Amino acid sequence: VWDGTRTPFPSWRVLIQDLVLEGDLSHIHRLQNLTIDILVYDNHVHVARSLKVGSFLRIYSLHTKLQSMNSENQTMLSLEFHLHGGTSYGRGIRVLPESNSDVDQLKKDLESANLTANQHSDVICQSEPDDSFPSSGSVSLYEVERCQQLSATILTDHQYLERTPLCAILKQKAPQQYRIRAKLRSYKPRRLFQSVKLHCPKCHLLQEVPHEGDLDIIFQDGATKTPDVKLQNTSLYDSKIWTTKNQKGRKVAVHFVKNNGILPLSNECLLLIEGKIFKSLFC
Repeated sequence: VWDGTRTPFPSWRVLIQDLVLEGDLSHIHRLQNLTIDILVYDNHVHVARSLKVGSFLRIYSLHTKLQSMNSENQTMLSLEFHLHGGTSYGRGIRVLPESNSDVDQLKKDLESANLTANQHSDVICQSEPDDSFPSSGSVSLYEVERCQQLSATILTDHQYLERTPLCAILKQKAPQQYRIRAKLRSYKPRRLFQSVKLHCPKCHLLQEVPHEGDLDIIFQDGATKTPDVKLQNTSLYDSKIWTTKNQKGRKVAVHFVKNNGILPLSNECLLLIEGKIFKSLFC
């Protein structure tokens, strides 16, 4: 997990002599010390090709790999950034709209950035040996296979810390920074629905979400009651009342939930049904 904080290691650079760059080349070279190279794979390639210059992105589940770079006299470490295929844990690329608050903040940060100072401070940090990359400017199949198999999630700016045993951590006083290696033995909640609680806005009571098999019993008593007029047509939803034909004229209220005060399209709208049991909806 990486939030963009500058790390002690330079980022890995892909040679681009034979590739085509989009945008102002002079501007790109001037900002090269403020950018990182990210390799994308599989289903993310199509999304990456459709991106427009100047778009603000949020990349989820970006993996990094601390890799050795051999030069003539020394071995350096660099950070490689990879967006692997699939959508596990929300992995993907999202284009942020101009109305997003993060975009406004990022624009302010870019306007106030002192590019000259950043370039001078990064001359040594961002320097890279030419011998560590193929002269063709392309990424070899070996490199692609290696980074896909040995990817690792790295905590921000902690990868330079040595691993510390838990027994040593317990003897120290907080706050401190440590890097540990742990094995997950158990986790809670076990099922996804257990991570959501039922909340009463009046008494602030929290209850577990019942299992689907128990919903009919819980809602059966409430289905026999007449819909409450006070709960209809609020700022959160619009309400409509229907009268059933085969259930002794029972009243059923359907609440159409709004999104930011606006009623969504019919195929995207969330419905809340009052006065109907779960099983009878499919009868």
